[in-house]
Amino acid sequence: ASAALCRQNVRMMFAYQVLNALAWGVAMGPVFDRYLYYLGGGAAIGPTFAPRRARNSLVGMTESISGLASLVLALPVGLLVDRFPQDRARLLKFSTIFAVATAVLTIIACLTDFVLLLYAALVLLGVYAELSSSTSEALFADSVPQGHRSGVFTTKAILQTVGGACGPLLSAFGLLCLGDRWQPYQMKAVVIAGSVLMPISCIPCFFFQDPPVTGAAEAGGADDSG
Repeated sequence: ASAALCRQNVRMMFAYQVLNALAWGVAMGPVFDRYLYYLGGGAAIGPTFAPRRARNSLVGMTESISGLASLVLALPVGLLVDRFPQDRARLLKFSTIFAVATAVLTIIACLTDFVLLLYAALVLLGVYAELSSSTSEALFADSVPQGHRSGVFTTKAILQTVGGACGPLLSAFGLLCLGDRWQPYQMKAVVIAGSVLMPISCIPCFFFQDPPVTGAAEAGGADDSG
């Protein structure tokens, strides 16, 4: 039963890596940057806290928000995941709340061009990214048996790269279907589509389970120390 549970975690991690990278590439890829550039030209509603009509400033400032949120949370989340090894699957499921909230706020922000909502969405995105990454990576590492890590981790990295590459490709296809003129409604449609994909990409998170502490987790610790 323990081995089957660990295999399931590995399969779910593979699926999650592909879907999450795909959704991220569509929602927060080049089209999102171009949409921010459009907002920075004076189309934004409400305060932006960026120099007026400074398009590049708005793009740079907005893009840094989720990264800063992840950076601030890195230490406390890491301590939380390490302190409660038998609650990692529960924490991973809990992180999906932030993905749903991010999607909802991003969709509303795109429909209204209200930048402060977009800022709030990116803060939540940073929280989701840090919490989901820390918990899923810990569960994945504890589920890979000693002596098999190299191949499994390489497969995970390849799948993540494939998903990340397909995201912008999918957004480009969406723009092509909409006329390929990079009009505001076209950019918004792509970003909204990616936002809808984000909660869908979280489905594998609900199938992770905590491995027994005395099983794969201890083997992983011994492997790392060696």
